[in-house]
Amino acid sequence: MKKDTFLSTDSHYNVGRNATACQSLMMDNRGKVVGETTVIKKSSGGDFEGPSNMMETECTKRMMSNFDFTNVSTVVHDNDNKTKAIIQQYAPNAKITFDPRHGVRAVGRAFEKLENGGYKEAAGKETVNQQKESESQPAFPIKSKAEEPRKRGRPLKHQEKVFHQIYSKVIKWFTFIIMLPIETTKKIFLWKNTLNHFIGRHENCLHEKDKEYPVFQPLTKPD
Repeated sequence: MKKDTFLSTDSHYNVGRNATACQSLMMDNRGKVVGETTVIKKSSGGDFEGPSNMMETECTKRMMSNFDFTNVSTVVHDNDNKTKAIIQQYAPNAKITFDPRHGVRAVGRAFEKLENGGYKEAAGKETVNQQKESESQPAFPIKSKAEEPRKRGRPLKHQEKVFHQIYSKVIKWFTFIIMLPIETTKKIFLWKNTLNHFIGRHENCLHEKDKEYPVFQPLTKPD
């Protein structure tokens, strides 16, 4: 490999569930050539004994143990929770990132978790039971019309609509930032400025400062 090689790595199972084979591969992004690949099998006569969900980890380890990372500057992976640690073990001097497509998917999963109440925080001096109860409630609980009080501000359907409007815009913005030909530190700054834009603070935005932009109203308003 040439100096400052930029590698991408990923793995693939033969089937989605209860896989019996897994292939890991590393590719030189600039040269468009395969740097290393390994296949393991757990079927009859295979070389792996363990659960299917550990095949990617084992396959990646075997592949990287056979590779010389001396000239590798960056390794891109699929955001698998164990892959980063493996890369750090075999390529301690390389910069580690994960690819844009998986990054966008990670943002989408974060929104789903938020919508289902996964990120709710206890406020004030709630008891442990109150905290657990509040955390178990989704952000947009589904209720029948009979269960909804007559005076409750904006309907839940409107809340969901606004939430998904925000979601789609944030995903587009995240993708746009990734593709911008600017330094990583500037990309991080723009991403962290996202909330300011949505609440009407445009001092650090890329668009014209004097242009009028719609600001999302609160999702609920007092009765």
